[in-house]
Amino acid sequence: LAVTKTTPSQGALVGDTLDYTITVTNKGFWDVPNAVLNDVADPRLDCSAATVTCTPAGGAECPASVAVTNLLGAGVTLPSLPAASTATFSMNCGVAR
Repeated sequence: LAVTKTTPSQGALVGDTLDYTITVTNKGFWDVPNAVLNDVADPRLDCSAATVTCTPAGGAECPASVAVTNLLGAGVTLPSLPAASTATFSMNCGVAR
């Protein structure tokens, strides 16, 4: 599995909101059931009110719902990630400091 995290390339100021994505790609030959993804947010960000969405492609299955506390904590489980599929998580966090 490969995980890619992208953020805006421009600078951000306190009070701004940053949208970023985390893409999980199964680059292998076999399906991966129940993969767990978790993230560590930059300590300068406040993600407590973030909204997280998941967009599947290539037959991947996203969780029924994604709580930011789970994504930034114990993780979220992707029910199915077939070979050559992706699941892209998008979220927005405020710049706190």
